Amino acid sequence: MTWARRLLLVPARVLAWSEGRDRSDYAIFASALFMALSAYRAWYVLPSPYDTTIGLDGLLSIVETELPAATVLRVGVGAFGAITLLVLLVKTQALAKLRWIGWLLLGATIALPFATQLWSPDLVRETQVIYSHVDRASNDIEFNLKNQQRDWRDLQDFDASPSLRWGTDLPGYTDWSFDMLGLAGQVDALDALGLTNGYFNVAGVGWYIGMGGLLVFQLGVYGRLTGGRRYFLRDLPLIPVCLVSVFALILVPRGIGEYHSQIAGRAISNGDDTHALEELRAVRFWIPSIAYSLAYQAEIGAITQRRGCMSCPETYLYRANNAVSLRDYKAAVLAIEKAAALAPDMPGMRYWLSQGYVEAGIDTFNAGNYSLADRYFRRALAHVPSDALAWYARAIVQLRQRDFAAAADYTYQLVRLQDYLGFKKYPPHAQWLLTRSWSAYRRGDFDEAHRYFAEYLTPESWSRQP
Repeated sequence: MTWARRLLLVPARVLAWSEGRDRSDYAIFASALFMALSAYRAWYVLPSPYDTTIGLDGLLSIVETELPAATVLRVGVGAFGAITLLVLLVKTQALAKLRWIGWLLLGATIALPFATQLWSPDLVRETQVIYSHVDRASNDIEFNLKNQQRDWRDLQDFDASPSLRWGTDLPGYTDWSFDMLGLAGQVDALDALGLTNGYFNVAGVGWYIGMGGLLVFQLGVYGRLTGGRRYFLRDLPLIPVCLVSVFALILVPRGIGEYHSQIAGRAISNGDDTHALEELRAVRFWIPSIAYSLAYQAEIGAITQRRGCMSCPETYLYRANNAVSLRDYKAAVLAIEKAAALAPDMPGMRYWLSQGYVEAGIDTFNAGNYSLADRYFRRALAHVPSDALAWYARAIVQLRQRDFAAAADYTYQLVRLQDYLGFKKYPPHAQWLLTRSWSAYRRGDFDEAHRYFAEYLTPESWSRQP
């Protein structure tokens, strides 16, 4: 039989399979397709914190990486979808036996954000940097567009007083109490589970499709006419127990870490710095990603400061944290640099340096010293090449220096980084097209200038390619 004839027989075989089928089988069939599809879509992909660099052309050279736990789950859910489809076509009675594997995979998929915090704190930090800095750069462009009274090419400044400037400290670190039962506390609880705004915006469509497929599978199994109701009544008491157990396992290390944090607070109040230091170190054991928090290091630094330990990097991080709270970013940079000289490989050090350089550069830029500001921004990118705010800042410097070609190149790096987020705002792409238009105009290429400006005015025609 030729391949052409076999393909022609596929619809007939599908119709034969569908005759006499339970309606729930169609839901299970759809769920298997969803799960298989989720294996081919990204779950959690970002620029690698270690391999992404600045290329020889001075622009961003991105090497993507996926969270290892996401890769394992993605393959596992895809394989489960294939097994489900095979069982559905061969032996439908065995479908009920797969339901507990489905619940296990669903719980693991929901727990993926916390696994990211636990096993890949660098990716958590990278997520927070990209999310918060793309958002801030976009808002700053919009601020200038809305408030411009004069030529934006000469007078686009940074908004020096947004609601949050030092916006990349690790989320989800707060003392647990009955206050968490309130609305604000629920947000803290979501952060503790890894379900932050940054995660939701970076998580790929495959993660959502995978969860949807697993849920539809369970609806199909329990909706079957033969035995579905019996299985549902039998499992009803166990399903919430299993899901709550997953969250309990997630929260156990978090809760133990918070317990040590509160013990440390009481020890500090009693003047027992030695005990407090031991308890603060224990917090990091249970919540490894907390080592990337400047506020956490500052708590340790307050103790080392009182002890007069000038060889302890935490002492200088304590001073840096105080400077940040006063918005004295140049003083913060000096303190972080001293800490980096003592412990260059400390978790989070390069992120603190990058953030400090960006904030100091913004203040320097707004004071009118554009060359020094650009040096700050270049230092920031040397530590964290994926810092979208630093790329945007370099573009603003080039606008002041009337180098529109370089401004367009640097703005496009912001556009590239925004592609890793679920939200897409117009301002970065709009400013990129506008600077390209001015660059072409300065070269005397008026046709290209008109084309880019016309594209700037018609967002529906935008593409991502330069």
